[in-house]
Amino acid sequence: MEARLAPVRGDSFVFTEPYVYNETDTVIWPFIIQTLGVALLAIFFIMALIAPPDVAFWVVFCVFLIDVDLLGWMYILDIRANAVSFVNLVMAVGLSVDYSVHVALTVEEHYAQLKRRHEAGTGPAPTMHEAVVETLAGIGVSVIKGAWTTFLGILVIAFTSSVAFRTFFRMLSGTVLLGVIHGLTILPVLLKWATWPKLGELY
Repeated sequence: MEARLAPVRGDSFVFTEPYVYNETDTVIWPFIIQTLGVALLAIFFIMALIAPPDVAFWVVFCVFLIDVDLLGWMYILDIRANAVSFVNLVMAVGLSVDYSVHVALTVEEHYAQLKRRHEAGTGPAPTMHEAVVETLAGIGVSVIKGAWTTFLGILVIAFTSSVAFRTFFRMLSGTVLLGVIHGLTILPVLLKWATWPKLGELY
């Protein structure tokens, strides 16, 4: 808009309220892609400090899938890409990584424990399958409880008259639901079938 008006406006300017939304629509998607990209890179580098690279990659991949699914969630619920949904998409990275990180690090810890038992002669050779099963049996319920209490915490804003608050509720409830689904179903499968089989030897 600014570029089209520049040749004829001179030192004057034209303003009307719809211009604000037009400018937002022009820049919102580049902002979303850039911000999410930086956030995912930051998660990978931080995860690489505390976990093997392949585990860090699958955690970031799950968070990426959650945000992609949130875009589909927005389409289904007819939520436009605007400042409110942008904030929620960025928040979703921080909220959804929580579910995946707990599961990934616990799988890693269980694998290392199984390996130590095997080396001590008190257990069979460790497998990722057993580590995943022990993880889901141990913290699966806790992850679900955390998601449930988060949902209860945001439930109150579902009944407000503010469109922005209702958008927050719909986006955050989608983040919680998708975070649990990916953290407790997709990530364990990826860790079982697509990670380095000697995970515990790094520690």
